[in-house]
Amino acid sequence: MIMDILKRVQGLPVAPVSPGTDEQNRILGEYLPFRVLEYESGREHNGWIVPQNWEVKKAEIRKDGELVYDGRAYPLGVIGSSECFQGRVSLEELKKHLFFREQRPNDIVYHCDLYYKPFLKQWGFCMPFALYQKLEDGEYEVELVTTHEPGTMKVLEYTHEGASRETIILNAHNCHAAQLNDGPSGYAVFTAVMNRLQGRSTKYTYRLIVAPEHIGTVFYLADLPESEIANFRLGIFLEMVGLKSQKFALQESFAGKSLIDKIAHHVLRHRSRSGYWSDQFRKIVGNDETVWEAPGIEVPMISLSRCEGEGSCFSEYHTSADNLSLMNKESLEETAEIIMSMIDVLEQDAFLTRKFKGLVALSNPKYELYMRPGTDPSIKDALSADQPKWNYLMDCLPRYFDGKHSILDIAVKHDLPFDQVYGYISKFRDKNLVEFVDPGLRRHFTTENGSQKFFGQRIYLRKLGAADATEEYAGWLNDPDANNFLETRKTTLPELRDYIKQQNDNRASALLGVFDRENDVHIGNVKLEPIDWEKKRAVFGILIGNKQYWRQGIGTEATKLAVEYAFRILGLEEVELGVIPENLRARRTFERAGFKYVTTIPKVLNHDGVLYDKIVMAVKKENEYGT
Repeated sequence: MIMDILKRVQGLPVAPVSPGTDEQNRILGEYLPFRVLEYESGREHNGWIVPQNWEVKKAEIRKDGELVYDGRAYPLGVIGSSECFQGRVSLEELKKHLFFREQRPNDIVYHCDLYYKPFLKQWGFCMPFALYQKLEDGEYEVELVTTHEPGTMKVLEYTHEGASRETIILNAHNCHAAQLNDGPSGYAVFTAVMNRLQGRSTKYTYRLIVAPEHIGTVFYLADLPESEIANFRLGIFLEMVGLKSQKFALQESFAGKSLIDKIAHHVLRHRSRSGYWSDQFRKIVGNDETVWEAPGIEVPMISLSRCEGEGSCFSEYHTSADNLSLMNKESLEETAEIIMSMIDVLEQDAFLTRKFKGLVALSNPKYELYMRPGTDPSIKDALSADQPKWNYLMDCLPRYFDGKHSILDIAVKHDLPFDQVYGYISKFRDKNLVEFVDPGLRRHFTTENGSQKFFGQRIYLRKLGAADATEEYAGWLNDPDANNFLETRKTTLPELRDYIKQQNDNRASALLGVFDRENDVHIGNVKLEPIDWEKKRAVFGILIGNKQYWRQGIGTEATKLAVEYAFRILGLEEVELGVIPENLRARRTFERAGFKYVTTIPKVLNHDGVLYDKIVMAVKKENEYGT
């Protein structure tokens, strides 16, 4: 399937909006029943503009009446979104409008800058550098006829529905004219992956988005409701994966510590035949991961490709040489297998809770779970190179059945393939020794130094203790900028320590500190109080006291994380809050986190002796997060 798709789309003159792209989309529709979303030319969002439908009607350069170059004969012969031009120019003037790549003198370069800068009105040709060097002095006749007409940019969406609304995003772009490795190799592999998922029951929902680079995903996300975006948990961007004898290049998500980063590193380490290397966010390639990781969206998105090294994608990159001759079937199939292995981890991973106490005789015939260590000289066994790892795992495994370790955690810690560790631990479940607990994709707990942490992308939450009652924390409550809309607006350290203890002892309250993951710095708090356990609902409050973290989307992330904590850990079904109408920044934060307006109660909030209305907002588990 993968090679078949690439053969059929090769050479198409695609663009963000063009008949060539429409034909490409029609071909892809034969492999998956994509939903086609359309966005009208000229529409603007955050400075991005949907391009017009662009076509080249004529593109000739002549000298003394003889044809020197026909740009229309090549899909890359005219710069993308070029304006029209007709007239006579000198060689010096003509060269200002000719583009090439000296390092590949016989290839035509791909020029796409104008798609992203429609305010630049330029015309030009792309030609081989070898031909450029042969141009002689004199006057040239240029006849370049292009059309810019209103049209619609298409985004392809295919969703494989899972039991949960929690969604994994798969993304590739489709707008690079006559390129195969850069773009189509990604969507061809993902199309094959989604075909393999058809008919398979999955825990999670998987969504494939094929769209013009950056522009397509910007407008796709702009039109989605916040509640739908709230279900996007992690993502994979894929491109440039068809090369032979190139290692995988894993570009990490913005935080670099998300679940998808952990899965990708593990799978590539144990499953990639060609090996892999990795680097941080935007250190290898630059694509739609920035759109998914943008403030208010913040979906952890890795990028997987086969790049030669930092600053060098592959030698044929953005040239006419990026064609079918580069595509290696084995490399493409290996990529599909890697993606499927990542999906298997997502689907099979679980936290583990024991159903026994004390030491179990694993060698007993009723269990048959014992692995020989190979250290007994009286027993001659042929052992694999990994046998010491497996034996050590066997000794440690029972302690991991504490509800705080996942199968992936164990596989990573012991440097063993996830699928094999999963197979071994499944035998414990079959013997009724352990129970698998669905981890969900929202967030998960880890325990460090006896403290349980609930991780987000850039922050984590944990219960506060007496040691957290610091001068800095007290300073937040004494700072007019930070405490402007708070009930508690002045405190001392002893009072703060008493407050933390009271909250921790109060079953109807959950006070959690907000901490920067990278620096382990306490930057604020979230609170669920009061908690009505019978009605399964709570009232939410938040304070980001450290001003260095203001206006960075931290409040939105902390709010989302607290809601997930309420639903998944506390088992609540509704979280509500009250906010003063004048607190516009907080209202926007709560809306981005999924809260919806419920009602307005007049003149019930006393703030500095003035009575204000209270806007009541709420988020329900059944509406925002599924069952």
